[in-house]
Amino acid sequence: MKPYVASKTSIILNIFDGNTLRIVNTILYWHIWIAASALAMHWQTQWLVVAHIRMDASAGFIFCSTCLLYNVHRLASLQHTPPNSRTAMASQYRWGSQIIVAISAPLAFICYTGLPSILQWLLVLPILLSIAYALPVLPRRHRLRDLPYLKIFVLVSIWTWMTAYLPLLPWHTPAWATVTERFCFIFAIALAFDIRDHAADARMGVSTLPLLLGIKKTKLLAVGLLLLCIAAAAYTWQQGHYTHNTFTALVCSTVFCGILIVKANINGPDWYYNGLLDGQMLLQGVLVWLF
Repeated sequence: MKPYVASKTSIILNIFDGNTLRIVNTILYWHIWIAASALAMHWQTQWLVVAHIRMDASAGFIFCSTCLLYNVHRLASLQHTPPNSRTAMASQYRWGSQIIVAISAPLAFICYTGLPSILQWLLVLPILLSIAYALPVLPRRHRLRDLPYLKIFVLVSIWTWMTAYLPLLPWHTPAWATVTERFCFIFAIALAFDIRDHAADARMGVSTLPLLLGIKKTKLLAVGLLLLCIAAAAYTWQQGHYTHNTFTALVCSTVFCGILIVKANINGPDWYYNGLLDGQMLLQGVLVWLF
């Protein structure tokens, strides 16, 4: 029997698959994907309310500060989280996270200084909360995410402030229905991540809603939040601020996000959460723009 010799086609496909996997992991573990999702949410708010997208200091700050925060958080977590398959993979990209931190920190500061003074002052609290969330600056070397039931509310509030409220301030447009819609959407996604971290949070003694309610009830809560999200969007549509196509795009995005949350489980792979679920924020912005 002749020995098996791989064809040139199979070799090329294997190399391509390996390169593709490395590119995907780089985007995910350097947190470029989540930063792009934050920027998409920021731009989506501008587009829906004022039909205008600006590549300005505000957009630059959203992207760079998200890269900075999540990479700092990942580096800090590697020192506080017991070793597992996820931290082992993240450790392979530690050097890249350090480079991203070194690049994004000065860029975020430059963008911050380019903001109007009122926005700079309004960002002080979210910035302080973000630092306390990611780093052990509280007494007994605690982070906000280590305190009972607090991490999800802090995280969702920061995301809502940065991607829904902040983009509206230059136009003096409150659009509270839009803010409520964004809060419920991000809250539902954050609950799915707490489901993923269910076992790890239990080991570390961090009280979360899935530990309190159970997985099934947490998913029901997430679905309820997504229904509130659709209700808020419907109210805005009925007020004449959303077009029919925009409302359709938001409903399609929300329903798809709900399906992913319902199918989420404790042992789900990183690409499912950091890729697909985080990507729902990016997908929603793209759908709104396309519709």
